[in-house]
Amino acid sequence: MTANELVQMLFGPQPCGINVLDVGAIEIEGERPAPYIALVEAGHARVVGFEPDATGCANLNRKYGKSHQFLPYFLGDGKAAVFYETNWPPTGSLFKPNRPMLEKFQNLHELVTLVAEHPIATRRLDDLPQVGDIDFVKIDAQGAALAVFQNGERVMRNALLVQTEVEFVQLYENQPLFADVDVLLRSYGYQFHTFDGFGGRCFKPLQNPENINLPRIAHEYLVLFRKWATPVLVLLSNIARDQQARLSGTWNNIVRCVLATLGGKASLTSIYYQIAAGAPDKLAANPHWKDKIRQVLNQHPQLFCSEQRGEWALA
Repeated sequence: MTANELVQMLFGPQPCGINVLDVGAIEIEGERPAPYIALVEAGHARVVGFEPDATGCANLNRKYGKSHQFLPYFLGDGKAAVFYETNWPPTGSLFKPNRPMLEKFQNLHELVTLVAEHPIATRRLDDLPQVGDIDFVKIDAQGAALAVFQNGERVMRNALLVQTEVEFVQLYENQPLFADVDVLLRSYGYQFHTFDGFGGRCFKPLQNPENINLPRIAHEYLVLFRKWATPVLVLLSNIARDQQARLSGTWNNIVRCVLATLGGKASLTSIYYQIAAGAPDKLAANPHWKDKIRQVLNQHPQLFCSEQRGEWALA
């Protein structure tokens, strides 16, 4: 059974709403695609992403379209910080490059050379109204993942699966390492599952790491499941169940979920129809439910926008 066939079995023919959070969403030419791209292309996922590079963020919004949203925010503890710009944009960080450490490895300082420092403002993940219930978290924040997790406890405790980059040596000054991230995620209920690729360099002056038995792993991507003892099929079934539960949640979540299912844009009539079909209990409890839907749409411009009369879209 293919992954797509499995999703079809669990969710049926209608597009499902696997909610993805991507922190550090920039796409690099020649690198492997986002781990959720197949789900997006099959109509099974909606992405909320953060990419501080304004050009990269705009490109992501154009590529993915209205059903998805990418915002040019730095995530952290909500305080002022410094962004350390490097000569290769993907290696810029909220931590200063650790030049003495970088220079111990072949061709590493050359990709993480400091060129400028910029004062910036960070935002806490848990404070962002654009981020609702999340199923899958992918993060590549060049050493800043721990701060994102610490200030996103609500999001992280409700998510199911995390893929994060971690480091084993301090490529940036005073950056948290694997052990720090592991302890925090375990406190949120996660267990380490597997490595998913690695990046490394050999120590100078050595140049052929394939034939040298020395530790040279600098960073890894990790995949962590929230519940170690739960079978994968049960985990996926839980996503399907949670998706249905969202249709019995707050009106805000219901409208967002329905708009995502409808491709990110729909007429008010279509929104009414989908909510009536998917959340009958909610309607029974509120005879003025249509008024409530219009109220939600009009009172949350950060989430919804009207491009023309009678039509609404995800902001």
